[in-house]
Amino acid sequence: MSAYAAYAHVWRTTSISEMPALLHAGLDHANNEHYSATHSSPPNPQQLRMEKARRLA
Repeated sequence: MSAYAAYAHVWRTTSISEMPALLHAGLDHANNEHYSATHSSPPNPQQLRMEKARRLA
């Protein structure tokens, strides 16, 4: 799903009062992705467990 399609889906299925929190969550996620791509840091154990569970599912 393209970023535009994902945004359009969220826009159609979300009340306007929920949008600021969702936009902030999206920006935080994008910033975290960028940070993890540009900085070496120890892996997050909870994230590793979630990824392992997702692969096994």
